[in-house]
Amino acid sequence: MDWLVMQLENNRAGKRAVPKTRPYRPRNLTALCVFDDNWCSQCRHDTVGRVDEAGVRVPGCEIQARVIFTIDDPRYPTEWIEDDVKRRTPSHPRCTVFQPKTTPSRKGKIT
Repeated sequence: MDWLVMQLENNRAGKRAVPKTRPYRPRNLTALCVFDDNWCSQCRHDTVGRVDEAGVRVPGCEIQARVIFTIDDPRYPTEWIEDDVKRRTPSHPRCTVFQPKTTPSRKGKIT
């Protein structure tokens, strides 16, 4: 609700509301799986053991390996964030280094 009020006030003032962010930590395994499906599984970095066009093995994304640390630990991934709003549930969790595996072409087909 605080975010909505901030957005309405900023819209009246001609500004775009940009909420503050905080580190995101999935609350349980289900939340981690949902985050993985929405972000990690769709990301170009999530290619552990992939071989590129030149035949060189490409290291995968190490972010999920760092989730084992507590959110206060400096090794915890700062790339996972959510909007800093006063709610029990996370608000718009996302990965800041996300790059989609596929890109839409001009005709709308996935290439």
